Amino acid sequence: MSKFTPGSWKMHKVNTEGEFVTERKIISEDGSVLANIGPCNIDPNARLIAKAPEMYDMIEDLRKVLITIYDTNHMAPMIDRYLRDIKELQNQIKGE
Repeated sequence: MSKFTPGSWKMHKVNTEGEFVTERKIISEDGSVLANIGPCNIDPNARLIAKAPEMYDMIEDLRKVLITIYDTNHMAPMIDRYLRDIKELQNQIKGE
């Protein structure tokens, strides 16, 4: 199984041309640079990437909730589909 750097990750602005912010870096808790983003759509892309660990944790929490209610809910077929989709997404994120 591939492991990824645990969160939290933060977005940092990088001034590379005078006073203009032309790049963002995603930095881990230990200060490692995880990604350089720029110059197109730097803020939206950097925010999305920086929140990846939290999104992954939310997906896992949702998966656990769906498993808990699976047996007692009349929507079991739909929940089953979501559980498969969530697991597949998690496996893709982990590189499996």
